Amino acid sequence: MFRRVVWLLERVSLGSGVIAGLLIAPLVVVTCTEVFSRYVLGSPTAWAYELGYMGMGAHFLLGAAYTLRAKGHIRIDLFYQAYPERVKAGFDLLAYSLLMLPFCIWMVMGFWEYTVEAYQWGETTGASAWNPPLWPFRAILLTGFMLLAIQILAEITRCLGVLVGAMESLDEGRDSKPTMTIKTTGG
Repeated sequence: MFRRVVWLLERVSLGSGVIAGLLIAPLVVVTCTEVFSRYVLGSPTAWAYELGYMGMGAHFLLGAAYTLRAKGHIRIDLFYQAYPERVKAGFDLLAYSLLMLPFCIWMVMGFWEYTVEAYQWGETTGASAWNPPLWPFRAILLTGFMLLAIQILAEITRCLGVLVGAMESLDEGRDSKPTMTIKTTGG
């Protein structure tokens, strides 16, 4: 049961990671367009700056859950690796349950309020002549923290699985290098 729950929750993180990865191409296009417009044509765009920071913020937060799934966040461990798997699971369970999950819930609640308020008031960024509405960007940030909370739940489930003996390792079922496979059928 633990393995199945972890697998289901991590599919969400994998999907968000793919979306975050796909955001890189438009970010490169926007940045190159701005550089070309500014330095070659002598006429900077009114929209590239805001679109760039919004796209980068979306990329960062939508990719956070995938990064946690892949164990890609920075971790400072002086003694962690020396402990048995069950001790590591206990430590991780406390960290995820008492620190990370409450933080994500707090951020989700805060961004929910900010998103709703921005929508109701018609709030705009006010940072450029483009001046787009702010609520879609805030909704993406809200979504990023929700996705991170889902992956934290997967990690908590994984820790519980190790602690009760249903799983042997914190890495069980985790791809060492998560990849996306596209299957095609022959013609």
